Amino acid sequence: MTHITETDLRFLRRAIELSEESRQRGRHPFAALVLDAEGVVLSEKGNNSMPPEGDPTQHAELTGDDPENPTFDVPCREVAARGQRAIEIHGPMLEDEAAAPHVGFWRPTEG
Repeated sequence: MTHITETDLRFLRRAIELSEESRQRGRHPFAALVLDAEGVVLSEKGNNSMPPEGDPTQHAELTGDDPENPTFDVPCREVAARGQRAIEIHGPMLEDEAAAPHVGFWRPTEG
């Protein structure tokens, strides 16, 4: 198992920061970073999946039961297990920090 470094946590916190920026723009509070093997950021993007100007096909998550987010409920570990190469998944991590951009954003579902 690979050791989680301070650099890993810094990148995770950057994704959390981008998700907060997405929320401030009225988007869903999600974001992602893509890094190369040396840790160079190749791309970073906040959520841009909501109409009218967004593209729903850019939505990276495969979870939820919200009418605004009709996606598959497939855990990331299951997706990674079906790939052609072994992928280590660590986490959850920084749960309180990662949850902060979501607090008060989602309306309760009727049950």
